[in-house]
Amino acid sequence: MEPGPGGTDFTALYAVLSRLFSYPLDAETLALTAGLSLDDAPTEVAAPLRAALARTQAPLAHGGDPAALIETLNSEATRLFEGPGLPMAPPFGSFYLNGRQLMGREAMAVRCAYLAARLLPVHDGRVPADHLAVELGFMAALERGSRMACEAARDFVARHLLTWVPTWRADVLAAAPHPFFAGLVTLTQAVLEADLASLDHVIPEFALERMSAVGDGQ
Repeated sequence: MEPGPGGTDFTALYAVLSRLFSYPLDAETLALTAGLSLDDAPTEVAAPLRAALARTQAPLAHGGDPAALIETLNSEATRLFEGPGLPMAPPFGSFYLNGRQLMGREAMAVRCAYLAARLLPVHDGRVPADHLAVELGFMAALERGSRMACEAARDFVARHLLTWVPTWRADVLAAAPHPFFAGLVTLTQAVLEADLASLDHVIPEFALERMSAVGDGQ
């Protein structure tokens, strides 16, 4: 992906977020998270993005035994997202869009979006296509060099991800999560909202560039 306005690399953010929701967490993923920076975030979205990132990174900067922290976070991820049984906030679009039932037509629509973009995200076959980690991986895989790709990204964020992620985030926060996950779910929603704003800015520019190119060719 090319950076959005202000230089924000949403591809890199989505790639790390996808890993953070891919159980289990590992030291490499946490190191990537600790090293994230949003210094180039556009002014209009910088404050919520940076606040959420700082909230996510703070528990990683307290020192202590890294192995113990990973164990704690994976235990909390199990409670919040994985089960056994029904977790506090299942990270599946279909759960929130299909009467709290997994799969159904919402999951099929997600897979159709992948196929329409000619992308099948790489994931464990045991993980459904509408798992948040897979959906964020799809967003990371979408190239942003054409209007068509940007429109596909915008549609997936506006018509799918942001139709359920806010409710899911509320469920996570209601479960009194570890501070790391409170920050992470807030960061995830903030990234989606900032990316949508970026795409709303970028897509019309493709039309202007096309009109300019046509004019130059006359």
